[in-house]
Amino acid sequence: SKALGLGAGHYALDAACATSLYAIKIACDELLTGKTDLMLAGAVCASDQLFIHMGFSIFHAYAPTSEKFVPLDKTSAGLVSSEGAGMVVLKRLEDAERDGDNILGIIGGIGLSNDGRGKFLLSPNPKGQRLAFERAYNGNQIDPKNTSYLECHATGTPLGDVTELNSISDYFVDHNVKPLLGSVKSNMGHLLTAAGMTGLLKVLLAMQKNVIPPNINLEEPVLAENEWI
Repeated sequence: SKALGLGAGHYALDAACATSLYAIKIACDELLTGKTDLMLAGAVCASDQLFIHMGFSIFHAYAPTSEKFVPLDKTSAGLVSSEGAGMVVLKRLEDAERDGDNILGIIGGIGLSNDGRGKFLLSPNPKGQRLAFERAYNGNQIDPKNTSYLECHATGTPLGDVTELNSISDYFVDHNVKPLLGSVKSNMGHLLTAAGMTGLLKVLLAMQKNVIPPNINLEEPVLAENEWI
């Protein structure tokens, strides 16, 4: 904020892989309450790589050199971390239309949840994931049947991908809809604190180009417990 000469309110936060999405949520709240008319929301991942590699090695999260990193694939043995940064400009829709801005997308709703005390960092809670869906859709009067694509977190870790896919299946099968799935980590690795931003930018570019980038090297898709996919 100092480098850009911003004099208004600003926040710095760390919510691990959800950091950029939490930044967007906070920015939207500021806009909805009328505290501001424009917000910049972004995330940066530029950590000391030795520290990152040591940490994820302790967690056994990396794919061994002899095995594959392929999000949403049965044979994926772990993740690959990477670096980057991203930022979006957010305004209220009526203000953006009034000002003639180039509108890339509209946020119809946000759903958050927190697992609280869990088994392990890499063991997501399916109940928390479903709760996020319910809050995003039910809390904003959005029909799940209008969902054509889901950008997944899907890091390539076996337990994480299976849990996420089962959560997606359990929620959307109740609404008789099967959206397409993908993960930008297949194309550029896991940006950790900036992971959500890369997923958002992928979706915006896919809408612009009318093309969804495929998950590279995907050969044996992970199946949900009810073989929904």
